[in-house]
Amino acid sequence: MRVVLEQPIRALTSLESFAGSGIYVLYYTGDFKAYKPIVDKNQDHWEGPIYVGEATRKGGRKGGVLAEGPPGKAIFDRLRNHGESIRQVSNLDIKDFWCRYLALKDFFIPLCESLLIDKYEPHLG
Repeated sequence: MRVVLEQPIRALTSLESFAGSGIYVLYYTGDFKAYKPIVDKNQDHWEGPIYVGEATRKGGRKGGVLAEGPPGKAIFDRLRNHGESIRQVSNLDIKDFWCRYLALKDFFIPLCESLLIDKYEPHLG
């Protein structure tokens, strides 16, 4: 889990295509009032993820954690989908969203996601 949190913070707006399935964490730093408690945690230390997610290879969820085949661009595609959703709303700015991600072997993905969710409980409370 710690290795995910040691990955560099990247702007959601500037991701370039990459391959891999694994885990990702989204952060918010804007001025949307409901997210203020999260923003405060992200000022200096990136301690308030707004979302923790997993991105498995195509068919990985159906085939269990030992899915085979190339991972494709699972993490990149999920992050791109988040970006598209954010762009569709008028009260959030995509420039305020950041991420970290880590490509992992499929059998580590559910465990890592669960540990990060347990640690941060990423929700608005």
